Amino acid sequence: IPLSMLMVVGLYDDINGEILNGSEGCGYAQALVNGHKRYSVLHSYLYPQLSNKNLTIATNKKVTKLLISANSQCLGLEYLDSDGLKKINVGKELILSAGAMESPAILQRSGVGDRELLESLEIQVKKDLQGVGRNLMDHPHFFYNIYFNNSLPAEGYWISSAAHIKSSPTLEIPDIQFDFIDNGKQETIDEAFPGLGFDATRMLSALIHLNKPVSKGSVQIVSKDSSVKPIVDPNFLGEQEDIDAVISAFKIAVNILENSFETSEYVTLHDYFGALGIPFPVPQTDEEIFQLYVLPTMGTAWHSCGTCAMGTSEESVVDAELKVHGITNLRVADASVMPTIPRCNTMAPSILIGEMATEFILADAEIS
Repeated sequence: IPLSMLMVVGLYDDINGEILNGSEGCGYAQALVNGHKRYSVLHSYLYPQLSNKNLTIATNKKVTKLLISANSQCLGLEYLDSDGLKKINVGKELILSAGAMESPAILQRSGVGDRELLESLEIQVKKDLQGVGRNLMDHPHFFYNIYFNNSLPAEGYWISSAAHIKSSPTLEIPDIQFDFIDNGKQETIDEAFPGLGFDATRMLSALIHLNKPVSKGSVQIVSKDSSVKPIVDPNFLGEQEDIDAVISAFKIAVNILENSFETSEYVTLHDYFGALGIPFPVPQTDEEIFQLYVLPTMGTAWHSCGTCAMGTSEESVVDAELKVHGITNLRVADASVMPTIPRCNTMAPSILIGEMATEFILADAEIS
């Protein structure tokens, strides 16, 4: 996608830097890629340590709950594998890193959470922490697509460029992220538009993220049985402020995509559908934009966080060193501890949380 079309808001070498501090801008997308394949934290952090004698990896084991004593001390955990229910005791402390969905669920099953919820499920309350499972945040996103007459040039990575913009000129910092995607995965296109025969190599999409939502959701167990999944209510666009932001972002995306190319090069999807005899009206109102374009493609960016929030308020779960309030020998180190959602992808902040957890543990152990 031509970056020249976004130059009005500035071109940056680093889309995670100055752009996020108040200015708007665009740049080439950054990714952890090695040999044209995604290079995850699993590859970069864990794999190099596999031969360490002080590392044991146990797979296919489901943590059911933590073992917490009557005097609020974490003693270990209980897990389930093919041989049944087993326990592990901890010598020093336990670090819970199960993510924004499972970390609060494990705490709740262990008796750490909102007293009313736990008592309703006949779970012995070890610590009444109302914030466990609350404050769920994410970056909801949706698509706007145009369809080219010919295939787009092949690229090495499917997200070619990105931009951070403001949904309103009254904002001090960007709240919207655009990822411009060319040559998307064919299976993804087929799933989104079943039976229409779209060629993924001819589709250009603006993936529109709401990076500073005000709506918050929750994670809540419904049973003490670990095989029963918790209820996750993301509450996407639960506040009118968020709805207004995504409608504004949609209009900006349409303006960018439809004015960056010659009209003879592409068709809009409502024109494409119209040629097939499928009614798909051009939205005339904000409500039609919301119903026709936003809601049908709304999804998660998998940036869930906040459900074991750090802080000192009644709703907080961990302190500044990631220790669970009122429970000794227990920390949480994952995206669930973020009290507010960052205006960027959450992988890098999650890595930083892990690095800081290491520093805290070493400091407590007086190891440099």
